Formats: sequence, structure tokens, C-alpha cells
Amino acid sequence: MIKIAKCLGIDLGATSVKIAQVERVSTGVKVSKLAWGARSEGEDTAAVIRNLIKANGFSAKHAVFSLYGHQVFLRVLTIPRSTEDRIRRIVMYEAKQQIPFPYEEAVVDYQIFDTGDPGELYVMLGAVRRSTVNDLITIAERCGLSPVGVTVSTVALFNYYALEGLPLKDFEAEIGLHAAPSRKRSSLSKMFSKKRNAAAAAAAEVLAQEEENPSFDSMMNERVVCQVNLGASSIDMVISRFSDGRCRVGFPRSIPEGLFLVDHQLEKQLGMPLQQAIELRTQQGMVLSTGSETMAQDLDKNQQVSELLTRWADRLAINLRKTCDYYMSLPDGSPVDEVVLSGGGASLLNLTEYLEERLGIPVRLKTESESPNITAAVAENLGVYVECIGLALDGLGFGRVRIDFLPTDLQSLRDFSRHKIEATAIVALLIAVLGVGAMVGNNQTQARRLWLNREQSNIVNIRNIKQQLDAARGDRQKVSDHLSSVVGGLQDRMYWLDFLTFLTNATPSDVTVTKLELFADGHALVEFNTSSLESRNVFESALAAGKEWVLGRPVSQEKFVSANLSAQSGVSKNYAMNITLKHKTTRLKDARETLLPGLLAPTATPEAAANSGGAAGAGPMMGADQPLF
Repeated sequence: MIKIAKCLGIDLGATSVKIAQVERVSTGVKVSKLAWGARSEGEDTAAVIRNLIKANGFSAKHAVFSLYGHQVFLRVLTIPRSTEDRIRRIVMYEAKQQIPFPYEEAVVDYQIFDTGDPGELYVMLGAVRRSTVNDLITIAERCGLSPVGVTVSTVALFNYYALEGLPLKDFEAEIGLHAAPSRKRSSLSKMFSKKRNAAAAAAAEVLAQEEENPSFDSMMNERVVCQVNLGASSIDMVISRFSDGRCRVGFPRSIPEGLFLVDHQLEKQLGMPLQQAIELRTQQGMVLSTGSETMAQDLDKNQQVSELLTRWADRLAINLRKTCDYYMSLPDGSPVDEVVLSGGGASLLNLTEYLEERLGIPVRLKTESESPNITAAVAENLGVYVECIGLALDGLGFGRVRIDFLPTDLQSLRDFSRHKIEATAIVALLIAVLGVGAMVGNNQTQARRLWLNREQSNIVNIRNIKQQLDAARGDRQKVSDHLSSVVGGLQDRMYWLDFLTFLTNATPSDVTVTKLELFADGHALVEFNTSSLESRNVFESALAAGKEWVLGRPVSQEKFVSANLSAQSGVSKNYAMNITLKHKTTRLKDARETLLPGLLAPTATPEAAANSGGAAGAGPMMGADQPLF
């Protein structure tokens, strides 16, 4: 609900600008000022508005602007009940399908109406080109006004008659200002309430049936009115349905066939300027109905102008008939009881009588407020300013229907102005919280400073100790790195020295090792000579028994027979034997674990590179087929 005391409604017509200033009062609203000014094609609209505001002493700074009905896509949709998010997606899908211009260039808004149907909702969908809205915002800024809404002329027309047609309490309940008035039970009814309990269920069932099938009495309480605003460029129509303290919009429609068509035809046929043609139409024209020809002659009306106006009124009657028939054909439609004319063209002589004769429906002219909800402090004809007043009602928060095309950033500013008191209280509370927080923070800061001054010497000592510890850790890391490089260089050599010890222990006394080659891939070539076949077998068995070193059973091959013979030892033979060793490549056996510098528990010896003769620092790189020793 916008907390604005007064607001301007600005209706930008094709040939004029109309402004209404409306204020909040205890009984509803009051129309405090009205103004009308002509404008020609190409004239600066902002300048016309500024001159009207200045000349008539308008004091309100908030304003709602209207868009012609034919500039806006406006539809009433029926959609199934669902969640809020799904309803939004359905409406946006319908908008993309039905809007007659690119969706990316449109400003879209909609309003949901709950009519009590358990399965359906009514949605009024509106869309307009973004460039059109931006033009209006620019005009408002140039006039020094704060725009609080941009809506459709047909919506403004309905909002005026909705406030005028309902009691104030019922209208406020409709727009959510107050709860709907409850019906109090009399003391007499309370006395007999116990006796009526037996019939309560039956009565409820009857009421439910009456809601589904309205009775004749309930239909008699319903009133369907077609409100028509006749402008220069367009004709706005909206059907309103009043029943049981509620007002519902039935069918909005806008037709771009205002009196401007007659003015242009007079301009062409009579060869006169447009402004002169407008004056001729207003002063010398009337609508000719059956038996009114004599009246036209008596009043000295122009026959040509009157005939053009009569043809225009005939088209208006046809459009009204189509609108009323279409509404009556809807599933929940009803016949229109009355047509009410407003706007600048409604005062056309003999128009109401002509339309009533053509339509067969009562037609009347709107000239003043018919409800205490809308009071006027001006003497002008309110019927000319119905849409202006409806625009201002929307700005004051009295809009029954709200289709707002105001840009999002301006809506945020407007919504902030709705709750100035609440916002001021929140800001004051934040300032108080910040003040208390600053006081507490200052006290804590002062206490911390005292503690720092008191513990300064200890802090310096701790800082020095920490620096010494960091330096010691750095020195320890350097020593650890050096030890790691030394161990890496020695590990491979220690492995082969341990193997040589094993080989020596396994060699029989009458076996002589003549050649030993050790390779980086973990195998050894042993050449030996012996005169005893049994010693050869013993040597092979001893090597095979050393399973912690040798993989499988090594087999020696005889190389040649020595030419040297010895009487004591017999014939000496040379043999060659390949030995495949364990743990040379991975060396992960637990017995060969070592405690590296800086560690508290053993860790596996690092893996030796398959193509390296040892770890870093162990010497030049060698191939797997090159002996290490």
C-alpha cells in the first residue's frame, strides 16, 4: 500500500493533456484540482504538462501516467490453479505466444484474480513496448515529477468505477486494506440458535447449491455495467460486475476509433486546418437519430458534420453491441444492464439517445461523482476526467486492478517510499546498534592495548625464541638433506658388498671365481673354474639355498677345457653362471629398511632406478648390460 497523501493522474491524449490531483481523506478520496490543456501534433508534451502544473497550482510531486489502450496488449486469461511459480511460468508462456511484438522488447505485468472457482483462476495480462514506457519516464523526469506508476487507460477507467460502485469498507476489503466486514448475530438469533442446529446442515447444502446455481434473487442483486470513455484517438470499454459487495473486471477493450477520425475527415473534405475542424465538430455537430433532423435545423447544426458524427456513432454502437454480446457469451457472462459514457467525446449532442435507441440498453452520461467515496472540490465536469482520477487512485493505492509497467528500479524506489516510517525506524535501529557496537568495540580495543603494553617484554622474548627455533629447523633440514644424499650414494654399493659376502661364503674351497660382473638391472655373471663336478654342484646348490638373495636355481655352463693338467687335481674346467638377484630393483625387504635422518620410525629404502647404476652421487649412469664392478 503506497503511503502517498496526494497524487497526480496524467492522461496524455492525442489532442489534449488532462491532469487530476487526488488526495486521501477519511471518507475515501477527494479530487482537489483538475486541468485540461490542448496540444498539437509535434508539440513538446513535457512543456505542456509543466505549463499546466504551474498555471493551476498543482502541488503533488508523484504521478501516474496512462498508456492508450491500443498501445498495450491486454488480455484476461483463465488458467488452472497451481503453485505460484507454475502460475508465473504459465503466464509468461502465454505472453510469449500472444504478444504481437518481440517479447524481448516488452515490459510484462499481470494480476491474478481468485473468483472462488476451485479449479481456475483469472489472470489479467498486460504488455507494452519498453521504448514506449521509457518515453513516458523521460517526460516525467523533464517535468520534475516522480513517476509511481505507468498503467493502461482501461484499467484506470475500471478502478474509478470500482471505488465509486462499492461501499468503502467493501472496497478496502477487496484491495486488501481491511478484512471483509462480518455479519454479527443478534441476541434474538442467539436465543434460537440451539433450535436451528438441526437445520444447519440442510441450510448449508441449500446455500452451496445456490452458489453453483444462482437464484433469481441473487441475480437481481447483481449489476453489470459497461463503462465507455470516448477520447480523441481511442475508445476505452470495460465491463464491470458488481455483486455482494465485490467488483470484478469482466472484459477490457480499446478501439482506435476516437473522434479524431471525424476531425481528419472534416479536414480533408472541407480543406481546413485540423484545429479548426475540431472546433467545427464541437460547435456545429450532433448525432442524428430518428426525429432529430428538426432539432438539428432548429439548433443551426452543420448537416455535413452531423452526418459524419452519426456514421461514427453508428460504428460505436456496433462495437458496443459486439462487446456486450461477447461478454454475455462467456461461461460466467451476464447481460449488460447499463452503459455509462465518459470522456471528452461523451458530451456530443444526442449521442446517449442514439446509442440507447440502437442498443436497447439504458445509456447515461457521466458528469459527477455518485458515491461519497469520491468527493470533488472543483466545479468541472468529472466525467471528462474519469480516467485521470482512476490513474491517481492507482498511485494512492486504491487500484482494484494493478497492471504496472513502471521499470523495476523505479518500482523499488516507489516501494521504499511506501514504508517511510518503517524504513526510518529500521535505519534508527541500525544506527543505535552500530553506536552500541562502536562503544563495545572501543572498550575491547582499549583493553587489548593495555594487555599488549603489559605483555610487551614477554612477546619480544617469545618472538626471539621463535626466530631461534626457525633458524635451528633450517640448519637441521640442511644436515638432513646432506645425509640423504650421502645415504643415497652408498645404498647401492652396500647392497653389492653384502652380495659379495654372501657369494664368498657360498663358494667351495676348490672353486675359484675368475670373473664377476654386476649389472644395474639386478643380475650377476659369475665365471669360475674347478676340477670337481661335485664342487660345481655344491656351489650351485649353495647359491640356490640363499633365497634371500637368489631367485631360482642358477645353472652353470661349461666354457672350455684347460690345457694345463695337474696330477693332484685332475682336469680343471671353466664355467659361466647367470644369477638373478632379488630386491635389486625395488629393495623393499624389511631387513634392508633404514632410518632416514629426521624420521622417528623406519621407512622403506627408496626404489632404485632401473637405468641407473645407483642413487644420486653413486657415479656415472650405466646401462643394464654394463657391469658395475
